[in-house]
Amino acid sequence: RFDGLCANNIWVRDINTAREHQLTLSTGYYGPHQFTPNGNKLAFMAKDVCPRSTSTDSQMKQQVAVAPIKKYCWNLMTLDIEKALKEPQEPEIAISCNDGQLSNPVWLDNGNIAVLKQKQNNWQIVKYMPGALTEKALYSPNSLNIYYLGYLAQQKRLYILAINSKGEHIIETLDQSGQLQSSNTIKHDMSLSPFHMIKPFYDPFNDQLAFANGKQLYSLSLDGAINKLT
Repeated sequence: RFDGLCANNIWVRDINTAREHQLTLSTGYYGPHQFTPNGNKLAFMAKDVCPRSTSTDSQMKQQVAVAPIKKYCWNLMTLDIEKALKEPQEPEIAISCNDGQLSNPVWLDNGNIAVLKQKQNNWQIVKYMPGALTEKALYSPNSLNIYYLGYLAQQKRLYILAINSKGEHIIETLDQSGQLQSSNTIKHDMSLSPFHMIKPFYDPFNDQLAFANGKQLYSLSLDGAINKLT
């Protein structure tokens, strides 16, 4: 729920009672979230880049005018939902982005977190154990530029979307140890731009991937086929 230019707080709504609870104590710049498999925690990306909403317009303009250009990165945060239902909580930094840009965190069934990490302009999949300081590289293909990571919960497999050296979009699946299971070229629909970055979500009700281009909803199969959804 936004509070200002791009700052927001994370809320939860009980669909049975319609009651709402603010989960985060402080306004921040929080990205899309993922639930843990047991639903007790959230994982999400966060950074602090916007002027506080308490600033006046003139103060904000002055800050923008005098502030040096900085490179901000997204930290991977976690939030205990059960504690936050009692009173709002400050999110905890699970993985700092000081060692490399982070994107697309997903919780695995064993409680570990897989995430895209950029090192030397190359995106790779790494795995973290919450509370541990070490990371484990799962998948780092030199021939692909990975731009999206997701998780197939029912199959317990990771999936990535990437672009190869020919400019083709590729969908690949991996097991939780990073072993490649399948790799297929995505067959673009004529109405889709080849430059459109496909970021599909997992639809557990139909066991498929789905995405939108702003006007139309599509399904994406693991063999790369795209079909329109009604």
